[in-house]
Amino acid sequence: MASEKPFQFVREGKLHFFCPLCHYHQSTSTISKVQLKHHAQIAVLTVATALLTFPLFGFSGVALYLIYWTGFEFFYRLRKRQALVCESCGFDPFLYKQDVTMARKALRRHWETKIEKENLFSNLKLKNYQTARVKDAGASSAAAISNRSDGLKIVSSTPSKSP
Repeated sequence: MASEKPFQFVREGKLHFFCPLCHYHQSTSTISKVQLKHHAQIAVLTVATALLTFPLFGFSGVALYLIYWTGFEFFYRLRKRQALVCESCGFDPFLYKQDVTMARKALRRHWETKIEKENLFSNLKLKNYQTARVKDAGASSAAAISNRSDGLKIVSSTPSKSP
């Protein structure tokens, strides 16, 4: 019996949501808050490092906890932010909330690289989406149209007299 799921990688997690732009189903498990176990892990790392470097730092090695905590928060939030970026269309809700124009530029860049990398729409003429290659092709087609118009005969509105 064939499986119900399509043959593709689906990230399964605790939190399920849909992309607001393309309605792609996503799920992640990295969106939990910083818990007590994370602070305990940082504390164990701090104690181990403070004991190893006790001859150098003395009791001030405990201050490494703040450095480790800052690094942990930075990478934890980075992973959290990356988990919310849509896999299908590249929509970033954090960037959209900060600056809408930057989010639009990022989406445009994502689609331009995706179109060029995967060679999407190679044989189709796109109506509303123009990349740099389409603009260059438009300039050459405008030149071709002007060359064709030069070769056309101009018909005057006055009738010619025949002998």
